[in-house]
Amino acid sequence: MRVFLPVLLLVAVGCQAPAGESASGGTPAPADQAQAAVTPLSPIAVTEPVPHDADDPAIWIHPTDPAKSRIWGTDKNEVSGGLYAFDLAGKVVQSITPLDRPNNVDIIQWTEEGSPRALMVATERAARRIRIYEINAEGEAVEASGSAAFLPDAQGDEGLPMGVALTRSSETGAITAFVSPKTGPAEGYLARYELKKNSAGKWDLELKGRFGSFSGMDAEQNGEIEALVVDRETGELFFSDELFAIRRVASAVTESTEAPPLGEEIYQGDREGLAVIRNEGRRLLLSSDQLEGGSRLMVWDISGETPRLLVAIPTPADATDGLEAVTAPLGEKLPAGVLVMMNSKDRNFMLFDLREVLLRLPDPTPVSVQP
Repeated sequence: MRVFLPVLLLVAVGCQAPAGESASGGTPAPADQAQAAVTPLSPIAVTEPVPHDADDPAIWIHPTDPAKSRIWGTDKNEVSGGLYAFDLAGKVVQSITPLDRPNNVDIIQWTEEGSPRALMVATERAARRIRIYEINAEGEAVEASGSAAFLPDAQGDEGLPMGVALTRSSETGAITAFVSPKTGPAEGYLARYELKKNSAGKWDLELKGRFGSFSGMDAEQNGEIEALVVDRETGELFFSDELFAIRRVASAVTESTEAPPLGEEIYQGDREGLAVIRNEGRRLLLSSDQLEGGSRLMVWDISGETPRLLVAIPTPADATDGLEAVTAPLGEKLPAGVLVMMNSKDRNFMLFDLREVLLRLPDPTPVSVQP
C-alpha cells in the first residue's frame, strides 16, 4: 500500500524504457508510441463517501434491468467498518455494518435451474475470517456464512485475510475462492478454498491448497499481495505482488506453474487493483499504478503468450487500491460497461464510462464502443 508521487502525466506505452529495450518482463516498448500524450479520464459519477476508509469495489449486474446494477465497496475500518452498496448514480442503497476491517470484496453471478444466483465474498481482516453473502434478484445481500475462518492455524499477520477472487466451474458448479494473507511465505502464499453449502443452507470454506510466490516486504514492512483477479473463461489468475510485479498462474484451480510476471518496471507506485475484460477479440488486464493525487490505469493486452502494455491512462483517483470493470451494458449512460476505481482522499469510488478507456487504447484493431 506504499504510494509514490506521480512523476509525469504525459504517459504512454513503455515510456520508461528506451525504444526497443525491455519495458517489462522482456516485452519490447513500441518506439512510435513512447511519447504519445494520453488524455486523463473523468468520472461520470462518484459514490457517496464511506465513513472511514474506502478500499475495494465489486460490481453486481441486475439480471433483468442492468441500469439497476450495484457497486459494492468496502469501508476498511476496525470494529466499525462495513460493506456499502451504491446505485450507478453513487447513492448508498444498502449497508452491512459493523464489520471488523473488511478489506477486499468479490462477486460471482450465474444461472442455476433457470434462476439468477449471486454470491459476494469479503475478507474480514481483523476478525480473521471470510464473510459470504447471497445476493437476491433485486441486489439485496443477505449473510450466508458458515464455517469461514481463514487459515486458523496461521500465526500473526499470516492469518489476516486481505485479497479475494472468485471463480466457478462451468462443468461441476464448484465455486473457488483465492485469498491472500497480509504476509506469508515466499512460496505457497495464496490460499485456495472451495465454497460448499452445508445442511443449514450456509456456505463453508474448505482449504484445498496453498500456492503462489511472494517477493517479500521491504525494510519498512511495505509490500504485500492484495489484488487478485481470475479470468473466469480461461482460469488464469493474476495477483499483484505490490513492490515487484504482477504475477500470474495459467490455471489457478490446478495450481499450475507460474508464468513470467509482468510490470516489473514501468510502475511508479505499487501494483494494485486488477480486472480482466474483453474487447474486439482482445483480452485486457486493467491494473492500478497507485499514486497520490492521481493513479494511472495500466491497460495490458494479455491475448497472446507475451503480455504487452498498451497504454497508461492518467486518472483523478487518489492512491487507488481496488478497481473493477465489466463490459456488460448498464443502461443508457453506460452502454459499454463501467470501470470503478477507489479514490482514497475522498473515501469513495469513481465510476468511469468504459468507452472512454477503450477509446484511449492504441488502435491495432477497431475498438467497439457499442452495447
